[in-house]
Amino acid sequence: MNSILVIRFSSFGDIVLTLPVLDTIKKNLPESKISFLTKKEYAPLVSLFPELDKVIPLEGNGLLQCIRTLAKERFDLIVDLHGSVRSRLISSLLSRRTLRYPKEHRKRVKLTRKGGRSVHLEHTITRYLKAVSLLGFPEENCVRIPALDIPEDKRKRAKKIYNIPDDVPKVALFPGAKWQLKDWGESNFLSLCRKLVDRELFVAIFNCQHLIEKPDGVATFAQMKLDELAALVSLFDIAVTNDSGPGHLAAALGLDTITIFGPTHPVLGFAPIGRGENRIITRDLDCSPCSLHGEGKCKRGDRACMDIPVSVVLENIIELWNSSADKIDTK
Repeated sequence: MNSILVIRFSSFGDIVLTLPVLDTIKKNLPESKISFLTKKEYAPLVSLFPELDKVIPLEGNGLLQCIRTLAKERFDLIVDLHGSVRSRLISSLLSRRTLRYPKEHRKRVKLTRKGGRSVHLEHTITRYLKAVSLLGFPEENCVRIPALDIPEDKRKRAKKIYNIPDDVPKVALFPGAKWQLKDWGESNFLSLCRKLVDRELFVAIFNCQHLIEKPDGVATFAQMKLDELAALVSLFDIAVTNDSGPGHLAAALGLDTITIFGPTHPVLGFAPIGRGENRIITRDLDCSPCSLHGEGKCKRGDRACMDIPVSVVLENIIELWNSSADKIDTK
């Protein structure tokens, strides 16, 4: 089995979570050539994945052209980690053996409609790995933690360009989310930022959607290509995010992470996993999860699930840093 195509079009976090599958394939089939099909905007991120031989970007509506390109590659196997109509069409037209992961969409939707958390669905990584389980890889050869290491030259370049210091703890804050319902809010992130600056930490705020009055000494970064973002984030120690793609990226890069969950919930199988410590903050209300991705409106009308005090998040940051170095004044 020499040539393998892995398909995952989107989104940010889902793509990061494919890393264990790529590592598992390469660990068990070291001579294989792995190509990865994804949307054009995610190609810069996927280009950093070490086990890949080729990244194939899907541009806009160019599906037919993409299929023609794929047909020339003569893949031996397709690993479909998206399970959409489009990915199924591609595998069907290419007429290659296809392994597909169980999405368990109905189970997840049922969980959001009923509320409560009597059932914990398997993590997305576990379900991804089921796609390649039929290849008979030994259990001990299955990689379960996403790990992404940025080449040192890219890290040094990011450090120089963005003037990132060495001698202080560094916290990356990621306000915003695709769906407003699961956004803790810029005001909370800014309040947290001020408290961290008071404790002499280096703080960066990424991708704020509005003009903000940032505290002195705080770096702000606008949107950038995902490979550049990954190199920059790899220089930090701790990341605080909503339930969104940057949390998965930070975890894979080895940062300690704090992820704020509200209308979504870890029981849906999508919590960040990485080599650092990955903490979840949630009020764990009976009505959560009420949404698969954060879309829709609050059924209670008050977004109580996101009413998480800044002090709680700050306390977790202090604990994380103190667990590795006694550098924060907690008084």
